[in-house]
Amino acid sequence: MKNLMSLNCAQKISVLNVDERLEIYTQFFAKGEKLLDIPEKATRTDMKDEISPLSLMSAAVCQDAGKAFGNNPNALNEMHERLAKQKNKIK
Repeated sequence: MKNLMSLNCAQKISVLNVDERLEIYTQFFAKGEKLLDIPEKATRTDMKDEISPLSLMSAAVCQDAGKAFGNNPNALNEMHERLAKQKNKIK
């Protein structure tokens, strides 16, 4: 599982797995014995205007932190509205 390690709210950029390794433990939340330490490349994602699980999560984090996602303080609400409109079109 990758962790969201760095998020630029203003420019909609996330960097996943900044420390470039994946650690596997015997228990959840990095508890217990460490079994593996797997090297992994960091992944940079530029979120344009798409609605994805990552962009929704990032917008929620930015909103909770008091930051504007893509310089839009209502970004999360607007994404929810766009999803609702798409859902209504499908019906």
